[in-house]
Amino acid sequence: MITPVFTAHIISHTHWDREWYLNSQYTNEWLVPFFDSLFEMLDREPRYRFVLDGQTAMIEDCEEQLARQGRASAAFRARLREYVRARRVLIGPYYLQPDWQLVSDEALVRNLLIGRQTANELGGAMQVGWLLDNFGQISQAPQIHAQFGLRALFVWRGIALEPREIRSEFEWESPDGSAVTAIYLLASYRNAMRLAEFAPVLRARVENEIRKLAPFATTPNVLLLNGYDQEMRPDDILPHLDRGALAFDDARVLQSTPEEYVARIAAHQPRLQKIRGALYSGRYIAVFPGILSARIYLKQQNDFCQRQLEQHAEPLAAMAWALGRDYPRAQLDQAWKTLLKNHPHDSICGVSIDDVHTDMEARFADASALAARVTDDAFSALVANVDTTRDPNALGAWIIFNPLLRARDALIALDADLPRDVVFRDDGDHALAAQRGDDGRWIVATQLPACGYATLIAIRAPFVIASAAKQSPTHDLEIASSRSTLLAMTTDATQRIIENAYIALRVNADGTLDLTDKARGVTYPALAYFEDGGDAGDTYDYAYPRRDQIITSKNQRAEISFLETGPLRARVRIAHTLDLPDGLTADRAARSETTRPFEIVTEVIVEANSPRVQFRTTVNNTLTDHRLRVCFPTRLRADVSSAETQFDVVTRPIVPPRFDDTTMPENVRRLIIGAREPEPVTIFPQRAFVDVSDGARGVAVLNRGLPEYEILPDATTIALTLFRSVGWIARTDLLTRIGDAGPMIATPDAQCLRAMTFEYALVPHAGHWRAGNVLAHAEEFNCDWLVARTDIHPGSLAAHESFLRLDGAPLKVTAIKRAEEGDALIVRFFNPSDETVHATLTAVFEIRRAFVVTLAEDTPTPLAVRDQHSVALAAAPHKIVTLRLEIARRQIAWANRAPRRVAPRLTRAAPTSAITPRDIADEERRAAALKDILAEKPRAVGGLLSAVGFSEESARLQLEIETVRRAYLEARLSAVLLKKNSLPADAQKEFEPIIREIGVALNEARVIKRALEYVVAVYE
Repeated sequence: MITPVFTAHIISHTHWDREWYLNSQYTNEWLVPFFDSLFEMLDREPRYRFVLDGQTAMIEDCEEQLARQGRASAAFRARLREYVRARRVLIGPYYLQPDWQLVSDEALVRNLLIGRQTANELGGAMQVGWLLDNFGQISQAPQIHAQFGLRALFVWRGIALEPREIRSEFEWESPDGSAVTAIYLLASYRNAMRLAEFAPVLRARVENEIRKLAPFATTPNVLLLNGYDQEMRPDDILPHLDRGALAFDDARVLQSTPEEYVARIAAHQPRLQKIRGALYSGRYIAVFPGILSARIYLKQQNDFCQRQLEQHAEPLAAMAWALGRDYPRAQLDQAWKTLLKNHPHDSICGVSIDDVHTDMEARFADASALAARVTDDAFSALVANVDTTRDPNALGAWIIFNPLLRARDALIALDADLPRDVVFRDDGDHALAAQRGDDGRWIVATQLPACGYATLIAIRAPFVIASAAKQSPTHDLEIASSRSTLLAMTTDATQRIIENAYIALRVNADGTLDLTDKARGVTYPALAYFEDGGDAGDTYDYAYPRRDQIITSKNQRAEISFLETGPLRARVRIAHTLDLPDGLTADRAARSETTRPFEIVTEVIVEANSPRVQFRTTVNNTLTDHRLRVCFPTRLRADVSSAETQFDVVTRPIVPPRFDDTTMPENVRRLIIGAREPEPVTIFPQRAFVDVSDGARGVAVLNRGLPEYEILPDATTIALTLFRSVGWIARTDLLTRIGDAGPMIATPDAQCLRAMTFEYALVPHAGHWRAGNVLAHAEEFNCDWLVARTDIHPGSLAAHESFLRLDGAPLKVTAIKRAEEGDALIVRFFNPSDETVHATLTAVFEIRRAFVVTLAEDTPTPLAVRDQHSVALAAAPHKIVTLRLEIARRQIAWANRAPRRVAPRLTRAAPTSAITPRDIADEERRAAALKDILAEKPRAVGGLLSAVGFSEESARLQLEIETVRRAYLEARLSAVLLKKNSLPADAQKEFEPIIREIGVALNEARVIKRALEYVVAVYE
């Protein structure tokens, strides 16, 4: 058969999608029979081992279901602990299986921290990473895993090797040099699913897989993954192994575990090829770039909640703890767990049924409320204890908290019903420049301390210093200051020009902007136009219709009005009304000839002391099947773009080389079994910015919760996707994807028929992104200060304080929190540059001991403490650094004042129902037609398979039946969901039994269909 002798490792597992074509209300019910079945198997077969999908949340979900059924979850937990300790059930290392590209740096860390803690309580976590099905891989995945002590991981999507270079293992290296052994799931995570279920071809299937994988092996070991999505019955393979059904002369077959497979590979010490950085190729298996912008409102809500926790709740709770208050660990853990339950790839990617994403919005609201409660409590306590008595005649005091670990200039909008003859003073008693906004708020220019707060007071002014700047009567400069020359800005509404020390901005008649970078003497014309095109894709992938119609705002009249004209801030309202097609034609090949007006309203903001141009665009989407982007033609000569990702800044080619599959070996073609992108991906993920540069100068576009960008070669245009509007989980008629991505179920809410607001910014700069300080700009744009108004009162805290300060650009801080164990603060940051950065962290608290620790907060390396308040260190290139500071907590005399609400809460716009009677009727007709086809299939096939064994003919016929059955159940579920969601909430409960019934049947149909595909492959 194969030479030399191979060992085939069968790893039994289930890949548990918590939500997808059903929401967790139903799938969690399956966990009880699943675990009952698993425990029965483990008891019957003492050598049986099973992998629990690398996650622990499904254990918690099962315990909740048991409690609902009145069964003892303690007994379940004790029994599971016994199996975990015996390494017969492998759990963790994660809490859930997230999409790694769409969540924050810290969300990835917390997922591992919580997963490891939960697993350790039950006997220990699996000691390898398990990236079975996330849609692309981030560059720092190896370093993150290595810092958690995981030196190997299993990975599938995104591998970008040339066909003749493909091997079953490789060394995957992060930019910092951290490396792990990556086990490449060449034949997916299901290539040995349900072997025992189809026992007559079990031997042939195993032999077929060994033959298929052996040419790519780096050692005499191949991998057989014995499981699939929501696999509820562990495959009973041990009796077949024991009786020799899988005995070959030149291959040994055994049940194994991921840890044992990795150990076997390591024992051979193969020379592995090295792959460095992010993996985002859909050549062999799809990475689904359309998920970056599907249901964009989910990405925005997630971004908001992450920033609430990371920038407000945890830092403020940690500072209050350092001053003697209790740390609200339980509340923060609950908030994180609630948020993390929205991070699995089928959830945050937006590729599930509408019900799933409705549940997600409720969870986002819950996580936001929990984070806000912690923030309110900690900040209100600090505010109540700040001494504001330096001027007893003050009209009021405002405490402003800055989460950044560096000081920053800020224009603070204060809600203050004050007379016009007031002066705002900072805690150094300096008069501050202020401007009355058009909404009655005061805009005040001040400086904020690093990770700390400042206090402003308002007093009656004995006189008002007139401003020579051009003003409209409603935007008078209320007071000048010694910094007014730095804050000089002129606005000419007639000429539509705004200018400060850094930039000059002209608003053109069509609403585009001509931006002059004054330091470099260059103008970027016609920026920020809108582009709308058809989208005949699905939630997984954007797809242009065969006959597309691209409509832009260029050369179309815009309504322009200047709302504020400085001198501290200028604000312009630009309104476009575009006539856009109201959807696609019936055959989905073109955009509709029927058009409707579509309004896009943008506020453009320029501040006196900043080179950033800020945008806030609002739409009320009433149209379907389209994509809206905002475009910035930079006209720079650049071959690559740079974008922030998790713990890194990644460089990608603007025009990647095309695939040449003409010479692809046949044995590689056999590996391609799922959906894929036939052309190189040019739509990429980002965190807070994307940048292009010609080396001498560059342009960056910043964003808040808008993770998709593309660089268009024409004029090197940065295209920022605002939203995609589509109506299906998955379709099979896309021009941008080959193959089956998921169930064909209607998802009208994915059309995003709702009011949406998008925030982004533009920064011209010198050199590349680092020389232009782009990361710091993006960090400031994405980090909100908090403001609380208070009265005049004594307190134990000074009027101005910096708790922590980090010196060392371009380091970016991602966490300030209390340590998982012990009385210590954790400060985490990363160095995105190619050079070592020398950093100093200074604390107002006495530092007794300091350590560099891993992401797991272990393996401490001591740091010298200077003057009891600072530590210095060198951050290596691309290194993630976590500091543990053991501090002397201060015990201040806390004044008890009623807490006040100071933190913003998540707000969300209600979607407009897009379900029509015709939609329901169309899906009912589709289901009926498929049911008729199913009825015409031979009824005896099932009996043939069970009674007389397998044949190629019967297997193919059964596969045809199961393919139609799956499609029928999808259509039926689609119709039922549409009908349910078209009714008021109080009338929807009656649909639960039918959804439950269809869901169980669909799950089984999906599994059987996939298994039969492998059966049929035996005959090919």
